[in-house]
Amino acid sequence: MNNTLENISAHGTSGALSGPIARYDNETVRRHLTELARVSPALDQIYAALGRHALDLAAKHTSDAPGLDELRSLLDLDPSTKPAPK
Repeated sequence: MNNTLENISAHGTSGALSGPIARYDNETVRRHLTELARVSPALDQIYAALGRHALDLAAKHTSDAPGLDELRSLLDLDPSTKPAPK
């Protein structure tokens, strides 16, 4: 936890993010959503809501990253807009 706080202090909130959403790792996010939905439909909704918030922070740091639009779409769990799994 100290490392996280030090990173936030040194790089700001958006610069301290790590993980698949901060890396725009769409395949990992897709797998996470699939597995969470399998366990409990509410879990993928929670992950997506938190992910959208993290993505907003990440996009402040790298708003032109490849895969950003696809990741936004993945985290939008409206069935009419959710892309089919690969």
